[in-house]
Amino acid sequence: MITFRWKNYVVKAVVALTSLLAMTLLAEAVQAAEAKQQEPKRHKLAATLETTQWGWLDPNEGPKLTVNSGDIVSIETMMHSHNKIQPGTTMEDIVALRKANPGGGPHSVTGPIFVNGAEPGDVMEIRILRITPKPFGVNFNLPGKDFPTIGALAAEFPEGFVKYFNLDWSLNRVSRSI
Repeated sequence: MITFRWKNYVVKAVVALTSLLAMTLLAEAVQAAEAKQQEPKRHKLAATLETTQWGWLDPNEGPKLTVNSGDIVSIETMMHSHNKIQPGTTMEDIVALRKANPGGGPHSVTGPIFVNGAEPGDVMEIRILRITPKPFGVNFNLPGKDFPTIGALAAEFPEGFVKYFNLDWSLNRVSRSI
């Protein structure tokens, strides 16, 4: 009788341990399957007149792309003033662009991007994997006589200043001024 009870307890214990092991293995298999399904998706947000804002980032602007946490996003950018400042653009043209966009700066901003599940106040981790620069750069100061309160050097550049540079990324230097 004692032997029978002992065997009964042992069988129940083995069944319980086997069930526990099976549930653990099943849970791990489900997690692995979910992880495979949640591999990051790749997105590209092109810089177009519809996906960028010129001079500011309006908090009421609707998202131009919706992603999940962990997704990989490639974001294009434009040069200043919706790509209107290119090598050869004169100071007069830059002044006209600035006056056509009162209150806004020269910057073209791509987005916004909505992250599913993110809420106001959440901390977000953004990892920049690579930056591919444009083949040229520009540096300008608006004319201080027309824009006396814009920029730190308005008094030093009453007529304004613009300089374009070719950028040689194979040598990591400015190859020549344009």
